Amino acid sequence: MNRRISGVKKEVNALRKSYQSTTNNVNLIQDRKAKYFDGRRNYEGYVQEAKLKSWKNFCTINDGVKTWNILYKVASEKSHLVLD
Repeated sequence: MNRRISGVKKEVNALRKSYQSTTNNVNLIQDRKAKYFDGRRNYEGYVQEAKLKSWKNFCTINDGVKTWNILYKVASEKSHLVLD
């Protein structure tokens, strides 16, 4: 999932740079703007999906453990717990 998001992020950044560097041709600007905003929407969708999947995974793994204790440790940076 993270590799897919990284790849899409690189594509969106390339589209943004392409869109921002375009000058003089109005049709080309509109085309690149549309491509950039479509790519950005897709990227944001992937990020939301990954966040939701990660949260659901976190909640199911830690059923027997006091979840709030883990969250407090992560929030206070006292634990090096990595949530995938």
